[in-house]
Amino acid sequence: MPAAGAADRRVRPSAVTTKIHLLADSRRKRLAFVTSPGQRGDARMFEPVMDALRPPRATGRP
Repeated sequence: MPAAGAADRRVRPSAVTTKIHLLADSRRKRLAFVTSPGQRGDARMFEPVMDALRPPRATGRP
């Protein structure tokens, strides 16, 4: 007999999933992130994540 709640833990094929692609620095500070459908490959999201990265702005007088 299955354990109580086993049906709740079952993965449904029609379930909607999401991936978070994150770019961080060595101090774990988030620099950029993009979300995508869970079925999308990580390599395809490299360019969108890099496009989301904004270069640091200079402070003070030039």
